[in-house]
Amino acid sequence: MDVLAQDAAALKKMRVDGWNLDPSSHPVRTEPYPGLFNGDYSPTDAVLARSESPLKLFFFFMPPKLWIKIASESNRYYNQHLNERVDRMYQKKVAQDDEVTRDAVLPAETKRHKKTKAKETA
Repeated sequence: MDVLAQDAAALKKMRVDGWNLDPSSHPVRTEPYPGLFNGDYSPTDAVLARSESPLKLFFFFMPPKLWIKIASESNRYYNQHLNERVDRMYQKKVAQDDEVTRDAVLPAETKRHKKTKAKETA
């Protein structure tokens, strides 16, 4: 496949002629897949109840485990970059001729920050 991707002439030919599938290497399935749902289908009542609001619908399909992971990673990112952020804040205050120490900036920043929490949305 890598060789085909590098063959510009072959790719141009495929654009015009289309992609030919070899049935011997990709057999056609003649019997139905077992266990497939074959009844009527439509949106569930739970989805329809949220269908007027795109935001509610978005939250409906986001699994709670994902929200927990997002909150956890957001907090981890904050902690990983805390020193860099405090250094920038300290340098800015020094440039403004404020009488401040770096040790005073750190608690102020951590006190100001609110930990990200995953909330149940229903």
